[in-house]
Amino acid sequence: MEEQIDEEGTRRLSEVWNILDGKQKYRAVVQIREMFKALRSTMPRSIPPRPVIADRYVSRPGSNPVNWARDYRNNQEFVWILRDCVAAVSYDEDLVRNAVDFVEELASSRPELVFTHGNLTADNIYISQQTGDVLAIADWSEAGYYPLYWEFIKAKLSYNNEPNFEREGAVEEILKPWRIELALMKPAHELIF
Repeated sequence: MEEQIDEEGTRRLSEVWNILDGKQKYRAVVQIREMFKALRSTMPRSIPPRPVIADRYVSRPGSNPVNWARDYRNNQEFVWILRDCVAAVSYDEDLVRNAVDFVEELASSRPELVFTHGNLTADNIYISQQTGDVLAIADWSEAGYYPLYWEFIKAKLSYNNEPNFEREGAVEEILKPWRIELALMKPAHELIF
């Protein structure tokens, strides 16, 4: 699908972010925010238990493949899987203990799960060169039902070919900021990556 989108007249937001004026950036951010609001409102009658297999934090080399297939039904169960995966990726016990302690604090966050893209970066957003409209959000490989804060954490800690997208506050304009949860996840992110 990405090959079909990447045609003449269509550009990744990361390719044009620095040449857009403030009004064009704001327009793109508002459109993306509305798309993500619609995603988050997509709720089945019940969320089927699902493994975390696609998430880059869980499926890291060195983590136990059994964790990739563990189901979770709420934030606390998700955090248990995440904690076990973080604990498995380093041999430095002090670093692991510190990161795991912070990750465990995420369990006290709100328990509900929402549909999440899982990889919000300017690289994954396509816009029309003619109109400036957002045409598509690509790379759904890490999508699924995750805790409310997870999309924000992943967007803030992701590699982005256009760092000004994040630096200029676009992520905070698109998604509700979860700064405490982000701070809790940073030690694990630094340990893993």
